[in-house]
Amino acid sequence: MSGRELAAGESLRFVERFGSPWSPRAGVSQVDATTYQVQPTYANTSGEWALQVIRDDLVVAQSAPVPVDIRAREVLVEGIQGVYRVGQTLRATGTVYPAKEGLLYRWVLLDLTTYQGTTLQEGADAAALSIELPVTLDLDNHQLTLAAVWDYGSTEVYAGQKGTKIVVSDADPSTQLFFFNGLSGHYHQGSPINLQLLADPPLADGDTVDWQWRWPGSDEWTTLPGASGLAHSVVAEQALDGVEVRATLTFGVEGTEPMVAEPVTIHVDDHGAAPRQQVTVTGETSLAVGDVATFTADVSADTVLTGYQWFEKAPDAAEATPIAGATGREYSFTVTAGHHSRELGVAVVTPTGQTAYGPSKPVTLAVDDHGGGVGATSQEIIAAVPDGTLVISVDADDQVLMSDFALSAEADRWVSTGELRPVRVTDARASAPGWTASGQVSDFVAGTQTLSGRFLGWTPRVVSQPGAGAVTAGASIAPAFDAGRGLLDSSPLAIGAAGARGTSELGAGLRIEAPTDVAAGTYVATITFTAI
Repeated sequence: MSGRELAAGESLRFVERFGSPWSPRAGVSQVDATTYQVQPTYANTSGEWALQVIRDDLVVAQSAPVPVDIRAREVLVEGIQGVYRVGQTLRATGTVYPAKEGLLYRWVLLDLTTYQGTTLQEGADAAALSIELPVTLDLDNHQLTLAAVWDYGSTEVYAGQKGTKIVVSDADPSTQLFFFNGLSGHYHQGSPINLQLLADPPLADGDTVDWQWRWPGSDEWTTLPGASGLAHSVVAEQALDGVEVRATLTFGVEGTEPMVAEPVTIHVDDHGAAPRQQVTVTGETSLAVGDVATFTADVSADTVLTGYQWFEKAPDAAEATPIAGATGREYSFTVTAGHHSRELGVAVVTPTGQTAYGPSKPVTLAVDDHGGGVGATSQEIIAAVPDGTLVISVDADDQVLMSDFALSAEADRWVSTGELRPVRVTDARASAPGWTASGQVSDFVAGTQTLSGRFLGWTPRVVSQPGAGAVTAGASIAPAFDAGRGLLDSSPLAIGAAGARGTSELGAGLRIEAPTDVAAGTYVATITFTAI
């Protein structure tokens, strides 16, 4: 907060509006002369905040509005069955994203007839995220809700919640039940997806269970590799989003019809983060005519996918095209002179042939034809400079190594700083209409831990440019420690005015401000640059 000093008889008032007139904002305290602390008491609302100067109960001045978007924390629950029988035990486990130290986890049972709620369990440790509940018939038509509760001292708010209806059957105990326990609403990559079947009465000798899955875009159910019995687990990855899983119970008693469990659908949502599975090509690119070239697709993280598609691009081609039959992890061929300067790339594909990860950055072949013949002749060499294109580039092996995290002066956050490696923009267009170079970062990942990319900010600068002053640095973006999205949204690194033809080199000071409860680890993110 900044501005003029208050005159005698004047006071400040914090106000808000959400598609409505301005009204005083509750839950606001003044920390010092220039700082206010606001306690969000509701979620999933977008509006504006402002400060007003009040004199004699009238507004005499008001600050520029500040946009605010208050989001609920993501609460996910898995393990609740579709149907229970009296005497069984309900077991459910929840997760809260993003995690926050100090949250209270509260399980509430809501009667869907009277809408009266009863708190069953609450606690602040990890054990409080799981609950076991004996099933009785009076639990039918109730909803079990996990709420993430934040206590401000004077009031508490639900920072996020997830409710699931409970159904209790009074069917004959001899009637066979066979179905999946409920999955989480969605998963983040790297987390386990526990697929659990319930068979009641239990499986008898000779009974078998066959698992199948169906990929988006396909009508065909195929065997799920490695799955058997009543439980199977896979690691969440982005390619699994939308995959259906079903199971068939075949009874050992001859003449009994098999039962098929109602399919469940896996959803994976990383909120815009890049996939962990990054694809690269390895192999010798300096070749001679007659060699047998072999290239291998390497994937940076494990994947359930086993299909690949290789691509090639001729020097004069507009784009790469699939190579027929080149669908294995390795691709081999006999080198000819026509392979010189061709580019090779590869993608990981789903069973339906859709690209899941990639295509990779291509490699370029250099072929030696050992002279190509006998005798001598001559050629003219003609080189024409075309009306070129706009290109943005970085060195292929560049990495930014940030400083070790250290506590801020206030000891309320981790801070790390670094310098962006050089980014070059070349405008070879004769018209030189101008350009904007922007950057956008993914979430940071360390093993199974994730740190939102919103905690990264930058201060852009122009290192060098053609001409005089046609290129200007983009605005500084602060790390979104308290609010905002930092560099999760595309932000200008520099802007070239009309006439900025040639090559400019850009840089930026980087700063991460992360919560003190972030898990230990080496976090890696990818920043993507575009120029338009």
